[in-house]
Amino acid sequence: MINKKRQELIIQNLRSISSEVRMKSIEQLLQIPNMPVPEKIKHLQVVINDSEPEVSNMAAQAVASLSGQSIPAPEDRGNTSSPEISLPPAEPEVPVAPVAEENIPADFGAPSSSPQDFSESTLPSIEPEIAVQAPILPSAAPTTDLPTAPAAAVSPPVFVAPPPPPLQPPPPPQPPLQPPQPLASSDIPSDSDAEVFVDDPPDPSLPNLAKITQIPDMLAHIHELACNRPSGHATQLLTMARSGIEEVALTALQALLNLKDYRVAPEILKMLGEDQYSSQRRFLMLKIIMESNRSMHVSSLEQILMREKDVIVKSGLVKVYARSSGTAGVATLIACLQDQDARVRANTVEVIEEQNIKGCEQKIIQLLQDPENRVKVNAAKYLVKNGYQQAFMTLRSMLVSSEVWLRDSVIFALGEIGDQASLTLLKAALKDPNQGIRLSVLKALARINNNTARQVLKAACGDPDPVVAQVANSLFEKLKNTPIREDIRYVPNAAFGAAPSQPAQPAAPPVQPSPSNFSQSPVMPAMADLQPTPPVAPPQVAEPVPAPPPPAMPEPVAPPLPSAPAFSAPPPPQMPPQPMTPLAPPAPVATPPQPAAPGLPPVPSSPPPRPSIPGMPNFSKPRSADLYVKLCSDNVEEQRAGSRDIAFILGDDQMILLNKAVLLADESIRINAVKILSRKKTPDAKALLEKLTSDPNETVRSMAEKALVMMK
Repeated sequence: MINKKRQELIIQNLRSISSEVRMKSIEQLLQIPNMPVPEKIKHLQVVINDSEPEVSNMAAQAVASLSGQSIPAPEDRGNTSSPEISLPPAEPEVPVAPVAEENIPADFGAPSSSPQDFSESTLPSIEPEIAVQAPILPSAAPTTDLPTAPAAAVSPPVFVAPPPPPLQPPPPPQPPLQPPQPLASSDIPSDSDAEVFVDDPPDPSLPNLAKITQIPDMLAHIHELACNRPSGHATQLLTMARSGIEEVALTALQALLNLKDYRVAPEILKMLGEDQYSSQRRFLMLKIIMESNRSMHVSSLEQILMREKDVIVKSGLVKVYARSSGTAGVATLIACLQDQDARVRANTVEVIEEQNIKGCEQKIIQLLQDPENRVKVNAAKYLVKNGYQQAFMTLRSMLVSSEVWLRDSVIFALGEIGDQASLTLLKAALKDPNQGIRLSVLKALARINNNTARQVLKAACGDPDPVVAQVANSLFEKLKNTPIREDIRYVPNAAFGAAPSQPAQPAAPPVQPSPSNFSQSPVMPAMADLQPTPPVAPPQVAEPVPAPPPPAMPEPVAPPLPSAPAFSAPPPPQMPPQPMTPLAPPAPVATPPQPAAPGLPPVPSSPPPRPSIPGMPNFSKPRSADLYVKLCSDNVEEQRAGSRDIAFILGDDQMILLNKAVLLADESIRINAVKILSRKKTPDAKALLEKLTSDPNETVRSMAEKALVMMK
């Protein structure tokens, strides 16, 4: 069904200056099902005298076909006026219907657009339109008009039985009932979900993409589609996203991403399943899919995920897969937890925590021994929040690392956990020598936002570092307008065992063993006199105290009396050793709650080690220095591996690495450098691109020239 706005657009295009648009509008006008025939003829009169012979001839043919529709209509009504005669023969001759159906596709092929879309369902719903559309069959096929012409002789056969056979055109009305074309569109399964959005008919004024051959014209057309959004713009953008010209395809995908119309996500997923596209193109496809809220086809997504070679795309697809599959995809998520790339493993743990997916706990426990610290941090954070308190020791040990970025990751994880043990470590981390770490601690405290966190923030307002004090003060002022969160306590998970009891044991034993040792020392004969001195003796006296109640009975009092002197005998020797009372002060050893405190604060970090290469610049990040070492290697594979990660370095470090990369002999490294430079708008990037315009490799030169043109 074509809506009213679309009909008005078709009628307006009948007056277009382009003859092709006018001819296209005539075809579309004939296909409007809900417009009366007289109204169609009225609109076609505008172009029946068109200056272009093709247009005028086409309009005349359309008017003639429509006029033929309006003439047989009364014949059908006349035929229906004598149901008594037609009904008896119509029943035996129902088999003739397939013969009429054989003519229908041929008839429909001429005036209409898609004879294949007809289906036989919901026939009664379109009965009012049958009277108008059914006569199309005789008018479209002149050969069938001759046999049906005797229908005009219906007047004499009123008394004769033979006329009813020609009156059997009433069965043919069944084929016109078939054109509920909307039902034909329902045949499209979920495999083509994108077509639900792309199914909008294209605006006739849109140019044919096959006729646009110049790259500047293609880019201009993409810009026009993104700005004006005409009907069918997504169809053309998806078509241009498959272009063999990389620049055109990337621009089209970026336009689709900026439009934020994520109904095209299923179609983008199909493109992502094809292997011929570059990594940059696949990355934009991934962003479109990740930012959409539509659930994807799980089986197709799983196949693409497990076949993906680009680790960046795969690490993002894991999140999309977990969001779409949920607990049904545990087996695939476990496989991703064992992936060779650390980014995939780390992102898998993150999405399992975000989506609260159960069933992967044992595999995540194994990741506490992962060689990559990023994976260990994510695994420890997840396990602590799910009741596995032993993982907290992993975070505590990593907070002593010499690498600033690792300590910063641990601070973020502690802020996400937010329990009392995390607050203790965060307070100790406020003494970290790195200012960035101290600022991260303040943000983590603001995220926790309980009474203890606010007290620590308020105390940090007097920090000797003015920057830390200012940030702490601003965060504390913001928290005044937000409600205080309750203290977080994680319930131990029985599936992990009695892990939470272990952290309590180290604090308890120091308190009890010290008195127990003193009570065991009397075993030595020389120290027998020390038994009464400690305060442990009174509890022993308190034990016989319950014995006196039974002596209340006169008869049993006699047996306990001998036992009483047995206990009273030791007290006399206690009096002489009273000079030993100075030994009583050891009793305060029972104050070992203090030993628990020294174990909590982490050791301050030391400066991170840097690789040493003669003439190596000073990088702000250790990762940048590692990539520089790879670029300086004599191994081409290491150089390529280093160049692939330059895109993930930010700031001045990236430009230093790019200046080194463009000097390497491998052309693939220089091509990758040009791709990165084309996305930067800084003067340094433009200057480096200008140098590459004289590169000996033709591909590098052309890409650098195009990048400079796009920057202007």
